Amino acid sequence: MKHLKNLLASIAVLFCLVTSGLSQESFGYSASAEKIFAGAIQQFREGDFISALGSFEILLNREPAHQRTTAAYIMAGKSLQNLKKYRESSMLLTDFLKRFPDSNYRDEAHYTLAIDYMMLQQDEEAVRHLIDVIESTSKRNLSTNAVVLFETIADERLEDYILQELQRRSKTEPVKDLLSLKIAERYIASGVPNRAGALLDEMLNRVPKSKYETKARILKEKITANVNLKVGVLLPFMKTSAPNSIKTISEEILDGITIATDQYRITHAIIGAVTLEIRDTERESDVAVDALKDLARKEEIVAVIGPLFSNIAKACAPVAERAGLPLITPTAAADGIAALSSHLFQASPDYQTRGKAMARYAVRELGFKKLAILSTTEPIGKALAESFSREAERLGARIVVTDFYSKGASDLSDQFYNIRNAGLAMNGKHASVRNLEIPVDAIQGLFIPISDADDIGILASQIKYFNIETQILGSNEWYDMQQLESNKQYLKGMSFISDTYLDKNDSRYLDFVKSFSAQMNKAPTKYTLRGYNLMKLLLDKIDRGAVTREKLAGALGSTKNYPGIGSRISFSRNRVNQELQILQFINNEVRKVTEISVN
Repeated sequence: MKHLKNLLASIAVLFCLVTSGLSQESFGYSASAEKIFAGAIQQFREGDFISALGSFEILLNREPAHQRTTAAYIMAGKSLQNLKKYRESSMLLTDFLKRFPDSNYRDEAHYTLAIDYMMLQQDEEAVRHLIDVIESTSKRNLSTNAVVLFETIADERLEDYILQELQRRSKTEPVKDLLSLKIAERYIASGVPNRAGALLDEMLNRVPKSKYETKARILKEKITANVNLKVGVLLPFMKTSAPNSIKTISEEILDGITIATDQYRITHAIIGAVTLEIRDTERESDVAVDALKDLARKEEIVAVIGPLFSNIAKACAPVAERAGLPLITPTAAADGIAALSSHLFQASPDYQTRGKAMARYAVRELGFKKLAILSTTEPIGKALAESFSREAERLGARIVVTDFYSKGASDLSDQFYNIRNAGLAMNGKHASVRNLEIPVDAIQGLFIPISDADDIGILASQIKYFNIETQILGSNEWYDMQQLESNKQYLKGMSFISDTYLDKNDSRYLDFVKSFSAQMNKAPTKYTLRGYNLMKLLLDKIDRGAVTREKLAGALGSTKNYPGIGSRISFSRNRVNQELQILQFINNEVRKVTEISVN
């Protein structure tokens, strides 16, 4: 059930097929129906499924039928599904198919019904509806999602005899072939690869070619090769050192990598396995380079996760390039690292990407045109400030003042007086900047990239003291719940950029927490998920046929919007992850506002 829930959460189209722009079927036109439908769609998008359901039910019960009747049926079914009323959703959509058997939304109805039945644990019925979609739909995204969901249910829930019976009853060659792939995988898992090979050969030798020829060929290659692939892990475990934060982070990342590897071994029916080969870098560049050279000499190593730090990643880049070995650093965020090797990937967005993302949010989403920057003099702050400034000005905004403070400074009066001076000048006010009774409200947004969360208390209180009324925009380092809560009286509604958001309402995250805690007897962290997501990405590419270093590097380089838990991954531009999230601190909690892809 857990893997199915993860899959559903990763398919954005699942609950949005209709909200992205429905066509109108050929019924009488009703202006009031159109207005009600638009409002219901907005309620649905905002997560108010109860109100949305009420509006959709009004529309689907209105006589005579109008241009939004059929769409209202589909959306009512989806609203019920979001409310976990799967039985009611299935009854409504079954009625829809009886009433409108030739509707344009017939395939969406079958797809939604499949999910209803899956959640009701009526798996055979769910699969039959998915097969109906695969056989009849002309919509590529819907067909792809139906195939992915079918494969997941088949892998986790269906007995061999059910697959064979479905194959016998299938009406189209593509569905027969899809079922043959599943049956072949079962043969392999049962230790009879010859029977699997014969089934695959039948597909591969057919004219015209099978729609699933590529998948069949990949599976056949796995049978033929019968190799055990390995992924290297290159992290500073520092086993001879006293406990410290770096050791902890490394162990947490390894926990995530290990869990993903264990899941793959259990749930994937293939010949051979993917195992780990772990090296301790001890936070020394020369140790890391030697360890990577050793891994690179082993042909079975197809990729390496690590190292953590930017300087060590830079030192390792030439080794990865010479060996043609994909090297994915989970946390290194300095600019220009990925540019050092065509085989080096930065899973953590670099400073340039982070600054751009916040600038785009401020200018495009919030509509700000007058901005200020107050940055630490540390390299991370300067890099973020420069990137934010360039992008904001490119988008048409004005940076009215930029100032910096030194690490450890507690009195920032000079900097805040400069900001007050710029803000008062914008309004044509000639009052003394030291008259703190006069608020500065002309600066719409103040970007404050910090390098240490300990700066939050100093900055927040002084923004209030110097009477600067503006939207605070922060860097990733503001994501520190202890500091945010300690200074909540100053920070209500502030926004900041982040590469991770652990949503306590996300079923995928909750399922992961539950299973991880049961297995490891501790709670996962964002670093656990970083390791888990990266290993899942690698295993996904391997499972799709990228079983050599060259193929894997190419597959990683084309990764776009990979749906990890708590974050997304896109390496399709310069091998630096382009996916970030804007979070807001409001009502004593952090909420996600939006996602930004910098491309």
